Amino acid sequence: MNYFVRKKYISNTSKLSQKIIQLNKTIHKYPFLLFGMPFITTILGGAYVLSISQQFRYDSRDQKIKQISEEQALGMKKNRRKINIKDEYYKLQMNEMMLNDWEQVRVERFPGEPDNILSSQK
Repeated sequence: MNYFVRKKYISNTSKLSQKIIQLNKTIHKYPFLLFGMPFITTILGGAYVLSISQQFRYDSRDQKIKQISEEQALGMKKNRRKINIKDEYYKLQMNEMMLNDWEQVRVERFPGEPDNILSSQK
């Protein structure tokens, strides 16, 4: 019987160092893993995060806008009067008559304030 095994004892630290050495060899063989992969991952991850944040921003804005009812959006009131074409026509005629019937009235000035009238016109 063989009590002493010829197998070498490998500690955890030496296993770790072997893995690190193997990783270094792989990185030297394929430099894309060290430079390209993290760069592409950062770009794609950033684009994904930005798209989610922008979508949340626009969804919250749309929700605020949709809370306004149609009547408020159109500026209507619930209890508005009905429109009669004849009444509207007569109102427009009255406005036109009032425009022809106006008189220019000069506003009185405060004491000591110039009235902007030239002396030759007096």
